[in-house]
Amino acid sequence: MDLKALLAKSNFNPKISIFVSKYNRLDCIHAEYLWEFKNISIYEFDEGGHEIVRFLRDSGKLPAILLGTYVYSGKGESLAPPA
Repeated sequence: MDLKALLAKSNFNPKISIFVSKYNRLDCIHAEYLWEFKNISIYEFDEGGHEIVRFLRDSGKLPAILLGTYVYSGKGESLAPPA
């Protein structure tokens, strides 16, 4: 099933954050595919590659992300257009 099509048909619009490394082209392509949704924020980091979760964990960012308290520091740029 296509996530973009599913999101377009849904009335359920939770806030979604997607984290990618700018050095993983395929992950960036998949994230950019969802740009049009205002409830989705995409954040690009300079590190992590395809194992971005490992980078976020090892750098101490993952617990705050999971708790919803992480503040994006601006290292790298948000790929998503401003809401």
